[in-house]
Amino acid sequence: MARAPAFSRTHRALTRNALARFLLMPFAWLWQGAAAARRYLYCKNVFNVHKLPRPVMGVGNLALGGSGKTPFVIFLAQYLVNHGIHVAVVSRGYGRASRGRVVVRRGGDVIRVGESSVGDEALMIARALPQATVVVAEDRVAAAEEAIKALGAQIVLLDDAFQNYKIKKDLNVLLIEARRPPGPVFPAGYYREGVAAARGADLVVFTKCRAGDQRESWKKSLQKSGASAPQVEVRFSPAYLRPLNRDERLSLGKLEGAKVLAFAGIADFDHFADDLAEAGAVVARRRPFPDHHVFTHGDLADAEGTALVAGCDFLVTTAKDEARLEGWRPAVLTYVLEQSVEIVSNFDVLNDFLDRIISSVRLRGSRGGEE
Repeated sequence: MARAPAFSRTHRALTRNALARFLLMPFAWLWQGAAAARRYLYCKNVFNVHKLPRPVMGVGNLALGGSGKTPFVIFLAQYLVNHGIHVAVVSRGYGRASRGRVVVRRGGDVIRVGESSVGDEALMIARALPQATVVVAEDRVAAAEEAIKALGAQIVLLDDAFQNYKIKKDLNVLLIEARRPPGPVFPAGYYREGVAAARGADLVVFTKCRAGDQRESWKKSLQKSGASAPQVEVRFSPAYLRPLNRDERLSLGKLEGAKVLAFAGIADFDHFADDLAEAGAVVARRRPFPDHHVFTHGDLADAEGTALVAGCDFLVTTAKDEARLEGWRPAVLTYVLEQSVEIVSNFDVLNDFLDRIISSVRLRGSRGGEE
């Protein structure tokens, strides 16, 4: 299945040009109007909305990518698993070669599929959550129903679902990257929907929070638009290193003073490189690729060769990229930088929402899943 790195590069180039943005604005207004009309028709039940017999949480964003959705989904799912809840993560499986429903992992079982069959994000989620069920499907209504009835899920966590209105959600979480300011929608900008769409969120989570970011601009825009959902602020921090395709955890101290080549095909490469630098590494060479990039032998050989010529101690990539590096046996030592999610404000707000969801799971379980 073809992916879209060339389109992404073209779109980024256009939206950085003031004249191109100006010329694209009429199309952006049409896009925003169509998105708002679609949301309105679902809210008014003109289109069918499915109510599932178990609680449903949705996590999504306004942006086209780079908001930290996958690590936050893993964080939420792990929280539920830690409380004894069997959670099923249901995703589209962006970039996969397969069609239909594919069970990436049934909770407690082994993974029996590869990245090309399910997509890098779904495989990353499944690897991080051995006790959770992960399913990919175009039809997420049918996939969620199967996860509940056939796979025993007590709660469904919909990945990338803020624009998915076909399933009624008990908790609708909107992620907003704090470092990027509000702006126009596609194709003139970086966003799928305008700020007013945030009125549909039950909880707003600012991600990648750092000093001097755009949180205040967003808060003013949200207030002006009438969005009143409680807000939580998080940051993603380096947690530990892992040798590529291995479970061994290594201290971040290994990065202190190390000369590294950073390579990744993610939406926010700069954040990854900044994390390495803050952990003490000297990022001597960078190899950024478009999000979901399919690495070729040439890409990897170039990274290895550059690292050797530059005298790098090792290569470092991300867990999402690791999913697309199955079968690669690097000639240069290669590590994966794992992240942790840190709640920097209003943890009690998030905890209260999750406790209510968990209570709902247990209440419905005691009634045998009946409404």
